Amino acid sequence: PYNYQEGYYVVNGSVTYTHNSGRWSLNAYVKNATEYAAKTFWQSPQGDATLGISDPRQYGAVLQLKF
Repeated sequence: PYNYQEGYYVVNGSVTYTHNSGRWSLNAYVKNATEYAAKTFWQSPQGDATLGISDPRQYGAVLQLKF
């Protein structure tokens, strides 16, 4: 075969807290929590080859306000 992708898993998570009034909420998230770098190798029939890796760990929070 001309391409190969090794098996891998990604751990993502998200939690949201909504205040009783419903006027605001806070969401915290993490993507690729284990920071596993999935490697992808692709080679064309002409012999050109590329190697790529997956996105790094990302995390953050979102505050939502309703007026």
